[in-house]
Amino acid sequence: MARDSEGLTQQQLSEELGVDVRMIRMYESASSFPRPNVLNKLTSLTNRPIAWFFQEEDEKKEPRQVTPAEALSVLEGFVKDAQETDRLRSELAEARARIAQLEAQLDPADAKAEKPSRIARVNKSLIGSRRQGQQKNERRRKS
Repeated sequence: MARDSEGLTQQQLSEELGVDVRMIRMYESASSFPRPNVLNKLTSLTNRPIAWFFQEEDEKKEPRQVTPAEALSVLEGFVKDAQETDRLRSELAEARARIAQLEAQLDPADAKAEKPSRIARVNKSLIGSRRQGQQKNERRRKS
């Protein structure tokens, strides 16, 4: 409850809002809803957006502080993702160079006709590997 998280009693909140304490009880039991001017004061006192008061109870989540260790872990994940992206780009460049070498050994007419499909297969394979890596990192971040 927003009032509790701000350390306010029903009496204190009623005084701050300029309403009777019975109105606070009615607001909290959802048998009444505050007028717009009271709602504006309520959002200021509880540091909640207006939309928060319209959510179902099970959807309301109190904001929590992120610890330095959690922040560092997320940043490390980003660094690993960037390193993995660089590695995959390097692999792709090497694969393209290798394909070019192999195609140079083919008959020139065959090389032109088959070049797009060979490069497309290599690209598809490398992109698939990259997506798997991204999905793995996404699952790791969510946990």
